[in-house]
Amino acid sequence: MLAYFEAYDQLHLTILRALARGMGLEDDDYFTPLCDANHQNLRLLHYPECDRTQIEAHTGQRRGGIHTDYGTITLLSQEHISGLVAQRLDGTWVSVPPTPGGMVVNVGEMLQRWSNDVLRATPHQVLDDDPTTTMDQDKKSPSVPERYSIAFFAMPTKTPLYLVYQTATAPTNHPNMNQSMNLIILP
Repeated sequence: MLAYFEAYDQLHLTILRALARGMGLEDDDYFTPLCDANHQNLRLLHYPECDRTQIEAHTGQRRGGIHTDYGTITLLSQEHISGLVAQRLDGTWVSVPPTPGGMVVNVGEMLQRWSNDVLRATPHQVLDDDPTTTMDQDKKSPSVPERYSIAFFAMPTKTPLYLVYQTATAPTNHPNMNQSMNLIILP
């Protein structure tokens, strides 16, 4: 498990470097010094098998409710059972199917703030079934199968330093700097 943690830790730093390069920042390591103190969390997630009627009887019931992640990025490995959906900017939901050997990369709220809303934290949830399938109700199994995933939540260091990428403008063209927190504005 420690080797898995270390591999994901290095991968998240590599992704942060790629994002800095993609944003046109002068230094590929723009974000990495803020995330290299091993304050990450690795969670082994298990959604147990359950009776489909229990979920369907409760309107709005989800296996994992709508949320965004609060760190920098989240790396998610899923097993073969789907159910993860993510919300697009236009408000529609899209399935995020498991891909053998693949990984989901989610932007978190802290990276959204650091990028001044150029990168957006993705609302997502876990449903009992993939909503993009067109299977008839009567053909569905009476139980929802168990689902496993591994989430690596990358967090910033605990230093009270929060950066806002000032040269980027969000789609609304206003800096997201009005919140009360310690800010250092970088050019």
